[in-house]
Amino acid sequence: MDVLTEAMSKMLPMNIAPKIVGAQDPYERVVPLTANMFPLHMRAEVPIFMYNVQVFMKVGFREVNLVKRNTDELILSHVLPFYVLISSFTIIDHKNKCRSAFRFAVRAAPQVFGHPSGLFYDIQAQLYSVRELKDVLGNDLKKKEEIIVPGEDARKAYDFQDIDLEYLRLVIEPVNGTNPSINLGELVLKQKNFSDEVPCELLQFLDVACSQHAFLTPTKFTTYPGGFAYFNPTSEEPARELPDAARLHNGVHKSVKVIEGSCTAGRCGELAVVLDPKKAAFHKPDITVVQKIQEMGFLQMASENVAPHRIPELAEALKNVFVETRHGKRRSRFAIHSVVAESARTNRFTKDDGQVTVEEHFKKEYDIALKYPHLPLVVSMPLRKKTPSNGRAPPRLLFFPMEVLFICPNQRVLRNQQSAKQNNEVIKSCAVAPEHRLKDVIASGQKMRINGPNVHGCLNSAQIQVESEPLKVEGRTLVPPNIDYKGCQVQVDSFTGKWRNFGRNKPHYLEGGKIGRWGLYVLSKAPSSEEEQLALKFKDKMLVEFQSRGMQIDLPMFLATVKATPLYLRTIFEKARKERLEFLFFIQDKDLALHNEMKFYERAYEVITQDLRTDTARAVIEQGKNLSLENIIAKLNVKVGGTNYSVNGPSVPDLFKKGRLYIGLQASTNGPPAAGAHLPTVVGSAANVTTAPSSFVGDIYFQKFGEMDLQGAMASTTEGYVKRYAAVHGRAPDEVFIYRSGTANTNIGQMLRDEVPAIRCALKNSGASRARLTLVMVTKQHNVRLMPTNMTLGGRAIDQNIKPGTVVDQKITHPRFAEFYLNSHQALHGSAKTPKYVVVADDCSNPIQYLERVTYALSYGHQIVGMPTSLPSPVYIAGKYAERGAALLQTKRNLGGALDVDALAEELAYANSKVLGFKRINA
Repeated sequence: MDVLTEAMSKMLPMNIAPKIVGAQDPYERVVPLTANMFPLHMRAEVPIFMYNVQVFMKVGFREVNLVKRNTDELILSHVLPFYVLISSFTIIDHKNKCRSAFRFAVRAAPQVFGHPSGLFYDIQAQLYSVRELKDVLGNDLKKKEEIIVPGEDARKAYDFQDIDLEYLRLVIEPVNGTNPSINLGELVLKQKNFSDEVPCELLQFLDVACSQHAFLTPTKFTTYPGGFAYFNPTSEEPARELPDAARLHNGVHKSVKVIEGSCTAGRCGELAVVLDPKKAAFHKPDITVVQKIQEMGFLQMASENVAPHRIPELAEALKNVFVETRHGKRRSRFAIHSVVAESARTNRFTKDDGQVTVEEHFKKEYDIALKYPHLPLVVSMPLRKKTPSNGRAPPRLLFFPMEVLFICPNQRVLRNQQSAKQNNEVIKSCAVAPEHRLKDVIASGQKMRINGPNVHGCLNSAQIQVESEPLKVEGRTLVPPNIDYKGCQVQVDSFTGKWRNFGRNKPHYLEGGKIGRWGLYVLSKAPSSEEEQLALKFKDKMLVEFQSRGMQIDLPMFLATVKATPLYLRTIFEKARKERLEFLFFIQDKDLALHNEMKFYERAYEVITQDLRTDTARAVIEQGKNLSLENIIAKLNVKVGGTNYSVNGPSVPDLFKKGRLYIGLQASTNGPPAAGAHLPTVVGSAANVTTAPSSFVGDIYFQKFGEMDLQGAMASTTEGYVKRYAAVHGRAPDEVFIYRSGTANTNIGQMLRDEVPAIRCALKNSGASRARLTLVMVTKQHNVRLMPTNMTLGGRAIDQNIKPGTVVDQKITHPRFAEFYLNSHQALHGSAKTPKYVVVADDCSNPIQYLERVTYALSYGHQIVGMPTSLPSPVYIAGKYAERGAALLQTKRNLGGALDVDALAEELAYANSKVLGFKRINA
């Protein structure tokens, strides 16, 4: 492994921020931790031969490539002669077929492959071998080799038994032309280009090697791209039943990482396998769609039908679920496209020059008497037949009775298919305390057969060993900051991260806001005098809380209870603008859903708003739950331009020093929009550009649908905030400190190549060319977990989790990156998900300990809750602006507005609003 040390010194771009180690704070405590990592050792420089594999299936007129993964690629369905868009189910189906085809090829041509224990196949396009493959003549394989499996042989496997295929064709080709050999020692040193963060060939091979048992045992595992493997339920370990005909499957997210390791005797750089237990909801297989909708609560047993007004909801819940038919000679599979109100008894189509109903068709052709002829019909995905003569035909639809369709296996429940009840059950089940998570981590390694008593034979063939005990590492607990209110300083509890800012003798806000002209409305489905009295009492409570916090507020100009509709809500805002109101407060019936419309009109009419549910207001008045009221007033103060508190030392006395600008950026992560929506991507941002250096306000940036590159957003946002900072302070900032959210796939090299120069150009364009830049990428999208080594067994999750301020910057981090894991918040349930930070650029050459302390202190700047957030305030608040921007887009779309990116910047962004631009409107 000595070669790894040399590799680490060569593989990174020279302009990445170096890791600078500074002095330790004597008040920081050392804490022993356990990571979900297992050290990996390569015992010898075993030669590895790399090959590319393509698998083709000849069905009808077309040869289908089973390896392609392009989500826009139209591929042949399981049986039917039409094409459907690729899906996760289709990926699993194709992997299963590739596995079967490869096994046929290995058995058919043993002279080519040799003994299977020396083969490492990812059941797609990559094949590795500890021996050089041969061609059919027995020579070393130096060029493409084809292996044909006849269709009659292929149909002996389950994956092909219902397919009328002519043949399977495997094409194997050396990756490096005539010299596919590379030994593991050389593989470590190999690098492709400057943007590679790690020796990619090495990690790809090790990842495939450590997944062989899961890849080759489909009866026990279902594997997905990205290192996810789920354990198929067994009688010994059955799946937990979930609402809506779903089951909870246990699994694991696996990856192989290069880590710093022990760094002894000049050696720095080791390998480790990371295992993070996962849980996911899967559709219950082998039940009919009728049984599924019954468990989902759509089927009315009395009428044996679905209520007409619920059919659109049912169509959305079943969309993209794969089903199969079993009534014909061969099973056929397709994805549900929609559900229509027509039934098998009413829907007619032309057959044999006559009109027949679906019900009549099934009776005549299959002798099936439908039990539910009045149920809505399921619609298949649009079909496109292809013939050798005329190419594609116009798309058409097929209609099926629900009772003849069966749910296919191995389907994760997608977001649009998941009910709120099911989602809550999954969230509860995923909240696993550290004690049990650590046991699951160790058990996952043994189930995957990468360590323990039954290590898979292929790992032995390559002389790879993965340790059975998870890695131990030392962390530190940082010192929390103090919280400064007006005239007093509050101490933070170092074990919980909390501080007291409520109850008797509550402190005054650092800068109390002022509200002059405002109105209070109760939005109700059926207005009543009782609700009006509730509004009056709540108004009185608000005024008392305002005064106790040092805020100034006049009596409301309007107080009314109204029957609310989206149209009437707009009328309220029109009146507010006409009367020059600064602020509107809404108490909203819990059955109404007007929050998004309210925020849309807030931006359109530039009137600040706050709302809460009627039951929350009632709890404040009738049950004395004043904490809810105090949180509302804390939000209001920052919304109207006040500052609740400031964060101050002792570990970072220069946190908000003069001339330092903090910026946070985060893209919206609300998942895919509704079908056909194609909403633009939203990037939220936040910065301290007001006169109060500890206050953050934000904005939203729009870019075209599908564009996730943040280069343009970062440049535009940085330039805008620098100009705003200069306008407020009369000078450009000396330092610009940016936190940028990232993902598991964020490329550090690309950030250095594209984003950093774009930011520097923006600084120059905004008059801050001499400003020093610090850029930190932060992400929660990784699979590393940290748990106390000496946890209290049998205790609560909150007691077993690592404490706020726990940081690790050695051993499990990157050997060359300035990288650290910092847990700033208190995890109340489950196991803490600790964010990872990578210092991409740092003109100030700050020690990593200083950057950690700054980051931890900034997590206390949220202004609303009396505890730290999971991310530092600039990027945490930016994330909330991204969510707001996504909601505004969806509301605008629902109201029929155009979604032109340039127009959106003018209409929905906050920076160009004189009223909202310098206020934290999404508190």
